[in-house]
Amino acid sequence: MYNAFRYLVDKVDGVCIIVSMGCGPDSLVAEFMRQESAELDRPFLQLVIDEHTGTAGLVTRIEAFVELAKRRRKAAPGA
Repeated sequence: MYNAFRYLVDKVDGVCIIVSMGCGPDSLVAEFMRQESAELDRPFLQLVIDEHTGTAGLVTRIEAFVELAKRRRKAAPGA
């Protein structure tokens, strides 16, 4: 997962990672990804899901994230 992130991070407008629960190896890798995304000024969204996560809340957060990435791309010089 981290290697794919490293390969793609400079080719995308933002990064979204979905992890189950907030603990385990995924959470550590996600933190590395968040830090690198911040250094590269890339939007980063981490969605933590469990058996109580509702679909509507996830869809709303993803839609907002995509809108943010679109706005940042339009505002970027040379876009």
